[in-house]
Amino acid sequence: MKRIVSLIVALTLYLIPFYGSTQAEELVDIYGNGDLPPINFHDDGVITGLGYELIKAIFHEAGIASRINFVPWNRAYYNGLKGNGVVFGIAKTTERELIFDYSTALWTESFLLVTAKGNEFNFNSIDDLKGRVIVMQQGARPSNRFNEYLDKGVLSVVFNRTPQSRLKFILAGRADVGIFNPGLDAVKMNVLAAGLSMDQFSILDLPVAVSKKYIAVKKRHGSKSLINKINQAISRLKSNGVMDKIKNKYNIEG
Repeated sequence: MKRIVSLIVALTLYLIPFYGSTQAEELVDIYGNGDLPPINFHDDGVITGLGYELIKAIFHEAGIASRINFVPWNRAYYNGLKGNGVVFGIAKTTERELIFDYSTALWTESFLLVTAKGNEFNFNSIDDLKGRVIVMQQGARPSNRFNEYLDKGVLSVVFNRTPQSRLKFILAGRADVGIFNPGLDAVKMNVLAAGLSMDQFSILDLPVAVSKKYIAVKKRHGSKSLINKINQAISRLKSNGVMDKIKNKYNIEG
């Protein structure tokens, strides 16, 4: 009997370190737009893109256990809003800064205006969009001024989820202009993915907005600590050149 008890005690002491080592820190869910080339997209069934590579590098460098979830943008934002995880590829707005703690900037995006060939118009300010039907990403917020016009009902906007469907929407004459980000390469990639040709479209000279993109965490206990760890990781990845290497690969600005 004593021998059995001794064996149980020895086995328990042996397992305690292993049991303790399995108590990993809490897994952080990360949410981002899954259909936004070249930020996040599927290439022959493999997830890739600037955002995907950056977020993996940052959380690995920070030593934070994480799980990446690619979903439509409005769902990604909803999960961030509910505090279900962090959201990346998000722009700052006056309203959002009351809700989220933000990382340092990850990359810069241009929100381009695209029309069907032959339907171009002069664009110098948001006022030039009045009276035109605009198709854009559901949940997108290009700039504070654009958001203000949108909330006041000054602009006529149709929302949808994918850039490929927006292109077809424009060609079908259901919208006068579409808003596309993060830049020219994104438009070209989506035109190709939709089975269309760049000859069918025109890109207006001025973007409707240029904005930086971030990682954001809903404000609550521990959110600043998490953002600080993320920012420290970003700083190290900038110093060792990893951030620039990834951004150059996808031709995205800093």
